[in-house]
Amino acid sequence: MLKKIIQIKNYGTFENYNCDGDFWDRKLLKNNIIYAPNGSGKTSISLIFQSLMNNNNDIIFKKKNLNVEGMPEIRLLSENEVGAESFVKFDENGWNGKLSDIEVFNSFYFSDHVYTFNFHNEESFNDRLSNASKEKLDKIKSLNSKRIKKSSQLKNINNLINRIKKGNIQVSSQKFKKRVIFKRKLEAQLTTIKNESERLYADVIKEFPQMVDEYYNLVNRYLEQFTDHIKINNIKYTTFKLFQTNNSPYGLKHLVFTLTINGTEMNIDARNKISFEYILSDGDKNAIALASFLAKIDFQEDTSKKIVVIDDPFTSFDTFRKYKTINLIGKLSKKISQLIVLTHDLQFANDVRKRIYDPSNTLSLQLMRYQNDVIIKQKDFSEELLIDFVKEMKILDTFLENGADNQFKIKMVKDSIRLALEGIFRIKFYKYNTDNVWLGDFLKLIDESSTVKYPEFVRLKQYLPDLRGLNDYSSPAHHDVGGMIGHIQIDSAELRTYVKETISLIEKI
Repeated sequence: MLKKIIQIKNYGTFENYNCDGDFWDRKLLKNNIIYAPNGSGKTSISLIFQSLMNNNNDIIFKKKNLNVEGMPEIRLLSENEVGAESFVKFDENGWNGKLSDIEVFNSFYFSDHVYTFNFHNEESFNDRLSNASKEKLDKIKSLNSKRIKKSSQLKNINNLINRIKKGNIQVSSQKFKKRVIFKRKLEAQLTTIKNESERLYADVIKEFPQMVDEYYNLVNRYLEQFTDHIKINNIKYTTFKLFQTNNSPYGLKHLVFTLTINGTEMNIDARNKISFEYILSDGDKNAIALASFLAKIDFQEDTSKKIVVIDDPFTSFDTFRKYKTINLIGKLSKKISQLIVLTHDLQFANDVRKRIYDPSNTLSLQLMRYQNDVIIKQKDFSEELLIDFVKEMKILDTFLENGADNQFKIKMVKDSIRLALEGIFRIKFYKYNTDNVWLGDFLKLIDESSTVKYPEFVRLKQYLPDLRGLNDYSSPAHHDVGGMIGHIQIDSAELRTYVKETISLIEKI
């Protein structure tokens, strides 16, 4: 878990961020929602985590701040599962260590997972292997260590033999023969290592087809949350080749898929002839990428240690898909160690914050340009968005004037009943307005009010039955933790009656 962002210097939009606590104590919580207006450093923050995840120093070096001298410097404080703290630092030599268990969804992930699902490490699927296959992978890694050592020895002995042949070194024929015998022995040992590793790897790969099918099914279950006209079809997969480099990963490398679009299944030949680039909308592409990301997290055996960074996940999403994304992020926050959401959209930031299941362990932050630098400060999104009350009232008023032509819009109106009532209570009784106070809490204050206790609510007791009725009517949608729209049809005529009653009570409040 990441505990603190201590310093960001000479990097991106950051000239020398070194928070002194005036705006924020630098401590991150389990859930962190960061609002960043354009140009304030959102991408820079996202790429710090991208660099850590991929152990890629070049990402940071390429975003060096051009206005100042010196190389980028970054200092973070992390904490492992047993509470031990350690500094993660970046300087002219790159990162001093690796912050493990990071998953990042950003524009890089999007571009890498729209047409083919790509995996750059071995963790995503290997966690699901049987114990026998995990032991075989460990044996392959051990053999690779021996291979590296013996390959180095073979390189050295070949250089020595060549120098002897060229006359650069004088040795007896007996010593020369010993060198040649040793070379052949090394070659034989390397061949044995290669054959044994390939045999073990072939056994491990036998488990991949079933795992790939499970993953595709999981992607499709997430994709159904966003669209009913696109489905992923499993076609083929490729694996990392053994020993391409000394540090090559083992396992799945690419998942090549085709699509069923509006009931028409594309085969691999059709995919080669017709580009997804032109068939899919930008929103559809983003939905596929986000579905694959969420599925990849769920697919791993233990998500409780995961740090998940999500950078503006709703590119080209309409209202419906934004609504689904918010619900899915809320559900994700329960499964992982830490969530960091970065966004340019203040409304989205506030909606995510309200959907998080542990508000007491949720932090709202804002990146702000200040002179030539960036500061990070705590931010109460709801204060800036009190104008939301006006938006909800407009939704109710528009429904009374024009109606709604589909169940999704009708459900939005039903949700607005609760949100409008909460909004007027938060404005009228602002002293009681906190993140953890909802409509039901305000009704409880009315019920318990007297001339001594909560006297400002006494005048509303006569409206309590009506308010409770509206609360009951609109409550299930607001607290739908499953993230589903719901299959119960909402009666438009009945909704109209409740909307009129809501507006009438708001006027009285």
